[in-house]
Amino acid sequence: MNCKNHPDRRAANECAGCGEGFCEECLSKYQGKDYCGPCLKAEAAVAAARLAGGSGELARMKRWLIGCSVILMALVLTPMFLLIYPCFSLGDIGRCRGNLEKIYEALEAYAEQNDGRCPANNNDLSSLFGNYLKDSDVKLFHCPGAKGGLAKAKEKRGSTASRGTFPPRMSYIYQGGLSLPEKREPPRPLMWDRSPGNHRGKGINVLYTDGAVKFKTKGLSRIKLRRINTDW
Repeated sequence: MNCKNHPDRRAANECAGCGEGFCEECLSKYQGKDYCGPCLKAEAAVAAARLAGGSGELARMKRWLIGCSVILMALVLTPMFLLIYPCFSLGDIGRCRGNLEKIYEALEAYAEQNDGRCPANNNDLSSLFGNYLKDSDVKLFHCPGAKGGLAKAKEKRGSTASRGTFPPRMSYIYQGGLSLPEKREPPRPLMWDRSPGNHRGKGINVLYTDGAVKFKTKGLSRIKLRRINTDW
């Protein structure tokens, strides 16, 4: 068999593409096979197309991995955000709400062991300390938005300073003698910010007998302390 391009020469091998015989001058090695000129160009073009397709697939895989990472981060961070949002989204208002919610837990435990009623005396929560609250929990009674601080936490429990209030100089007003929740009545204010100035005049947090804490900006004059067992 002679070379297709040079009939006077004997073919050295067949082209792996077209199968025609060619001399050594007309053949080129590519990936371990012999190709003639046109077939070599065609094979190189096919290889380049395959390589481009692989790059596109790699790019698609990268985009898919990035998308999955974003979704995973959202699934992890969203619950964390929802947990910390109430305390930090509103600054001192949110932290004040957290204080009242923790105080309510102690009031609820007290009521369960005292015929469903909270401590009887207005602005006197000394009976919570010892069994339901620790001495270090006195900080809960200071609104994060209020100026000044509480009296020393080590002050004797049951002190009659500040006209019977305990903890002394607490930032909240407490309505004594209510049950949790009030039977056959809508929830009633149980504790609330002593002064609208606690939150720079924006309003006050109000803890209700059902445990809900609401930030009130209107109708503040209707939230008043009733006289129960004290002349405070």
